[in-house]
Formats: sequence, C-alpha cells, structure tokens
Amino acid sequence: MKYYRPLKSRKRRTSKEIEEAVFNATEQLVIEKGFNNVAITEIMKLSAVQPHVLYRYFTNIEEVYDKFIRHYDYWLHDIVEYRIDEKDPVSSAKTTLTELINSLYENRVMQEILIWEVSNKNKLTCRNALNREINSLPLYDFFRNNLPTTVNINALISILIGGIYYLILRRDRSSFCGIDFNSDSGRLLLIEIVNQIIDNLYNNGETNEMEKVAKRLLEEGVDEEIISRSTRLSKQAIKRLNRVN
Repeated sequence: MKYYRPLKSRKRRTSKEIEEAVFNATEQLVIEKGFNNVAITEIMKLSAVQPHVLYRYFTNIEEVYDKFIRHYDYWLHDIVEYRIDEKDPVSSAKTTLTELINSLYENRVMQEILIWEVSNKNKLTCRNALNREINSLPLYDFFRNNLPTTVNINALISILIGGIYYLILRRDRSSFCGIDFNSDSGRLLLIEIVNQIIDNLYNNGETNEMEKVAKRLLEEGVDEEIISRSTRLSKQAIKRLNRVN
C-alpha cells in the first residue's frame, strides 16, 4: 500500500498582494512591449495568478489597464502642485518644466501611456488625456497670472509641453534638428532652452510694461532722455514709440 505525502499548500495571497502582483506584471510587460501588445494571459503567467482568480478582480485587460493607470493619473498634477511659488514665478516656471522633463525621461510607464494615447483612441486613453488636461489647469492659471496679457498662454504651454513630450518620446528613433535628445547632453540642452524661453517671456513682459509707461510719458510731453533713464528702455526704442504716437 502506497502512502502519499499531502501536497504542500501554497500560501494564499491576500487581495492586495494579488492586485500588486498583477500590476507589477503589467508594468513590466508594458515597458517591454507597450500597451497595444500585451495579452491578459501574459499578465496571468508573469504574476502567477490563475485565470479564475484574476477574473474575480478584473473582467478583462481593459479593466486591468484602467486600475493600473489610475496610479499615474496625477503624475503631472503632483509636479505642478509642489513646484509653484507665487512669490517667484520665473524660478517656479523653470523648476516645474525642468521637473517635467526629468520625470518623463525617467518614467517609462508614463512614456508608454502617452504613446498609447496617441496611437490608440479608446475610452481609457481619452479619459486619461482629459484627466491630464484637467490636472494641468493650475499650471495654465499660474502662467496666465504672471505673464503679460499679450501672450496667448494656452498656445504657449501647448507648444512647450507638446514639444517636450514629442522630443522625449521619439528620442531613440533619431536625432532631431541635429540634436541627440537620447543623450545626457541633449537632455541638458532641452532643459537649458526651456529655461531660456521662460527668461525671455518674463523679460519681454517687463519690457511691454515699460513701453506702456513710456507711451504715457510721451503723451504727457516728457523728454525722451528722461523717459529712457526712468524706464531703462533704449533711446532708439523711445524714438520708435514716439513715432508710433
């Protein structure tokens, strides 16, 4: 008569542990293959979660993605929220956009989410894009409140952030305008140029305000030399404003 030793029972995982295993597997597969190329069977295998167990928590891969992506919904919101200082708008703008660049360079999952949104229109990608838009509103408001009204801030931010996204997401395809953004030097150059843009914007804003003051003084008949010294605008700029008047 044969006696069989009972099989050693596997330690039962908690709901939290199962979900964590599924999300860890999803993250690994998404980084390797992208959202469009992952099968739910691959997630089951890598997470060591049996089909009947996984389907207790998730109906399909869309639901896995839905809950997985929620961990990243406030990525940009967090960057903006903790970098804005109303007392120092120039430094805040530079720090916020620098952090955005560095964070996106390092965050492979966020890169894949953005690529997925561009390449696949569905309920999840549309919702995530809209969430990111809503979470970006504090950044738009911050710039709008600290820049001259002559600047279309929505268009400006669109170009800045859209350009940052594009240059980082396609950086391993080829150089762009002769710059290798897949290198450390290219990354630093991107940050440097964004900072220069911010400096120019704010300096331009100050110049616009001084020009308004100069115009009012010219209308009052104040001497051009005095206006130049008072506003620090060049004599040529004052003469140009005087001709316009």
